[in-house]
Amino acid sequence: MPISGNEECTTQHWDDVKRLLIEASETAGYSANLVSSSLDATIIQKNIVENLYNNEIIVCDVSTRNPNVMFELGMRLAFDKPVVIVKDELTPFTFDMGMIEHITYPRSLSYFQIEEFKRKLSDKIRNTVRESKKEGYSPFLKFFGGFEASTIKDRTEEGVLSEILLQISAINNKVNSMYVGTRPHVMPIEVPPQYAKDFIIKRIDEFCSRNGIKETDLYGNQPLRLRLVDFITVSSLNKGIAISPEFIDKVLDEVILPF
Repeated sequence: MPISGNEECTTQHWDDVKRLLIEASETAGYSANLVSSSLDATIIQKNIVENLYNNEIIVCDVSTRNPNVMFELGMRLAFDKPVVIVKDELTPFTFDMGMIEHITYPRSLSYFQIEEFKRKLSDKIRNTVRESKKEGYSPFLKFFGGFEASTIKDRTEEGVLSEILLQISAINNKVNSMYVGTRPHVMPIEVPPQYAKDFIIKRIDEFCSRNGIKETDLYGNQPLRLRLVDFITVSSLNKGIAISPEFIDKVLDEVILPF
């Protein structure tokens, strides 16, 4: 999670958020620490990598899209180990991770909404750990094909950092190639508006089915709508066709989700 103040939130704000995350983790039965924490006086980057690799469960707050946090989340996802992602309601969903559930909290840290958020987070931590024990569990890589999770072989400080960077780069290249269809380096093609509209409607049905929701649950739910737009965009690119987010929004407003 972010720990220093930025243009959007103060250091005190992040301290308050950290306390909330710790309380929710303790309710779930865990003792929570930042991934940079260690009892040993070692280099902080080494602590981060080892904690990201070894800990049973990681909670990651991607609010304000802090670059260090996003990089650390990328490492955890490359390991394909269980992670719970949270964010405040003002931070947009990230394109590459729109398919993973995010638990949202109010940036204002309003008491009653925060109490509900902590309950959801505690339940999510317990459920995620339980699911991770099942054979074939994969929180992220399963969405992109049969990739094997990264492992750390060279346990020296330099070896760990070097290997992680190489593994993340390799996975990033594979995922990027999938976004433009089955053939790498083929640019998506424009399609007629009616075809694009029909494609969007089918993806809405698929999105609702995957998430166990009804179309009526999408009405007025902006975070869920953003996840839907990301899902449709990724689906279209994987099919080798180009449908802009603006056109998707237009279809949602005029045909599927009239407000």
